Amino acid sequence: AGFDEVYLGIWFGEAEIEGYNLDRSQMLDLKNPLTSDLTHFRTTALPDLLSAIGLNRKSNEAVRLFEIAKIYMRDANGEIDERHHLSGAISVAGKDPSGDQFFTARDAVVGALASVGVERISITRPDNLPTQFHKHTFHPGRWAAISHNEKVIAVVGELHPKYLKQADLTEPPVTFHVDLQGILGHRPALKSFSPPPRFPSMEYHLNVLAPSELYSADLLDIVAKIELHHLVRYTVRAVYQGQGVPDGKKRVTLELEFNNPTRSLAQQETVDEVERLKAPLVEAGLVIEF
Repeated sequence: AGFDEVYLGIWFGEAEIEGYNLDRSQMLDLKNPLTSDLTHFRTTALPDLLSAIGLNRKSNEAVRLFEIAKIYMRDANGEIDERHHLSGAISVAGKDPSGDQFFTARDAVVGALASVGVERISITRPDNLPTQFHKHTFHPGRWAAISHNEKVIAVVGELHPKYLKQADLTEPPVTFHVDLQGILGHRPALKSFSPPPRFPSMEYHLNVLAPSELYSADLLDIVAKIELHHLVRYTVRAVYQGQGVPDGKKRVTLELEFNNPTRSLAQQETVDEVERLKAPLVEAGLVIEF
């Protein structure tokens, strides 16, 4: 996914705990800390991730980092719980009004989960999260939790602007935190090879005006339920909110790919399938833009 692996520390101190308002209830104290600023085992990689982003952004306009390592905490019985975590962050120079970094990070996490066999997931914004995920650390409109079997296993979110000074950053990065411990028993399904298509595909972009609160996953679910003969791929290409789009709405661009494995498609066949797609989208309360 274009991320560079980093190796971070396993301890943090009062500056990180206070600076990011981290929950102390499950933390493990070091009896003999090496230095006065490293006093607790980390319950999250967030502070060190943000430090690594800051260091790398000094010489790079775009940075993508990840780490697979442990976090440490006490469980409900007070026993020490060492959990494998996948953590990462994206930071790119300039403003990000459409949330591209968030979607890039989310797709990277979904892809990583799928690669180890975790594909039946839901993406929501639940009221309660495991404490190590720190919902309050994220921008209230740019975060999401990923659940599997009704259990939250990951969170992706843009850093809340109030923490930028603490992180010594001017632009909010997007971070993700995946609890690998709960999915280590999964195995990826066997995959079969499909040769490249012999005949060229045809792509079509369809703009849909949708409510701001509609998840892209829900929009794609609508498309998935429509029986189209030649649709081989569909995804959200872009999301736009701003000038020209009514308040409470967003413009979602669907990217559709059509292909027939035995012959070239006629343009009218593609047009006919797109027309069949429009009616169910309108029935779902969406507006097709031309």
